[in-house]
Amino acid sequence: IQILDAVQPNIVADMDSGHWADAIAFCENQIAEKPDDSIRWKQVAPAYVLAGDQNAYREFCLRMLKQFEGVDDPNVI
Repeated sequence: IQILDAVQPNIVADMDSGHWADAIAFCENQIAEKPDDSIRWKQVAPAYVLAGDQNAYREFCLRMLKQFEGVDDPNVI
């Protein structure tokens, strides 16, 4: 997972300890602060998978697709 330097310590600690809900909540807060930053979106998607919450992962992916709908930059999604 590519992680921003400012975010790395918190999310890595949560993920390493298996606190998926905390990691997801932290990443979702990061997304709320900068919703156009696709890297932040890409960070939280694997956490949903690793948490085993397929429905939340599916809903998150739909939100991400809607957020970046119409963006032509292949590096975004």
